[in-house]
Amino acid sequence: MANAGVAIAKSIEESYRKPKKRDVED
Repeated sequence: MANAGVAIAKSIEESYRKPKKRDVED
């Protein structure tokens, strides 16, 4: 269960961080 939570959190963090990071880097 803990692994699933981490995987979901990572997926959400990446999805939320990707556009923000792209905006800053680009």
